[in-house]
Amino acid sequence: MTDASTHIMAALEEGIVVGGGCTLLRLASKVDAINNAKKVGADKSYPLKLIATNACVIGSVVSKRVLANDNPKFGYNVATDKYEDLMPTGIIDPTKVVRCCLEHASSVAKTFLMSTCVVVEIKELEPAVAGSHSFTSGDKYLEEEPYVREADGAQLGENQR
Repeated sequence: MTDASTHIMAALEEGIVVGGGCTLLRLASKVDAINNAKKVGADKSYPLKLIATNACVIGSVVSKRVLANDNPKFGYNVATDKYEDLMPTGIIDPTKVVRCCLEHASSVAKTFLMSTCVVVEIKELEPAVAGSHSFTSGDKYLEEEPYVREADGAQLGENQR
């Protein structure tokens, strides 16, 4: 309840933007067009790809499809599995929240890049349990029949490609 009221207050203060990672994706592409400086390897479409991957859709396909449309409100609605105008459906983020996230992320990146030495802990991967499914980025389980989502949402089996 507190998070919801905080987000409402933030939206009243600075307005709203399209949610679902679409605003960050479009902002990043604009910055790349303006900035000719050396780029550090950061995936600017990560929020959108993560949302798509959690919905078992290929994130890079969603990202390309969103960027291909000129409408800044256009995006992928996970709940309906459709590409559409996200504002009327209520997929929004408070502008203040997005701005603060970008400010904090750039501050962390600056601190990291300006450091002489960084100590990190590398976690070892746990071995997979025999007979368990392995989840891949955006695909269904590897053991199941692979599929591809087309623009109209149809699914094609291996023998239909």
